[in-house]
Amino acid sequence: MSGMRYTYPVRLKPDESGRLIVHFLDLPEALTDGADETEALTEAADCLSEALAGRVNRHENIPTPSPLRRGLYAVEPEPTIALKVALYEALRARRMTVAHLARILGVAEREAARLLDPRIHTRLTRLETALSALGYQIGNRDSGKGAGLARRHRAGRTSFMSPSRRAAVRSEAPARSPAAGLAGGRARRAARRRLRAPGPPPCRTSGAP
Repeated sequence: MSGMRYTYPVRLKPDESGRLIVHFLDLPEALTDGADETEALTEAADCLSEALAGRVNRHENIPTPSPLRRGLYAVEPEPTIALKVALYEALRARRMTVAHLARILGVAEREAARLLDPRIHTRLTRLETALSALGYQIGNRDSGKGAGLARRHRAGRTSFMSPSRRAAVRSEAPARSPAAGLAGGRARRAARRRLRAPGPPPCRTSGAP
């Protein structure tokens, strides 16, 4: 495994009411929406973080992002989730357990397990140390503002590479739009999960079974 990338392309499609539905090409369980492009893409970043966290919790594979094509938007997860997913994939690639990680880091197994748990906030420096102990070099480039917002017609650059290739991971947290109603995004998704007619599954939370 030479590298891991977690910037995923999405397609925006208006529904009957004019809201923009966000479809992730590689994560069918991730589905959200927004009143306009800015809100939809901000919600998409949250939804992506939840979808990746859910896959880690369910011990599922993390899909490789499809290429970014014209008309698509690139969305990144929260930096903490991206690093936890990178650590999860690094252990799976090496057929290592949490106990192996604990021995490498010289910590208790419970503490090592917390590094992988998406529900627990972990400092980025601790995750970077764990990845470094497994042979991954974490660097930073193109760390302009709005690193967490989607960029149209542009391939994402968040990656975690082995020492044979340069690594790059944005260090800033996802930018938040001041648009009204964003604070209730998760509540709206919960309501849609209760009311949505049969169709594509809604975005799962990190604690989804």
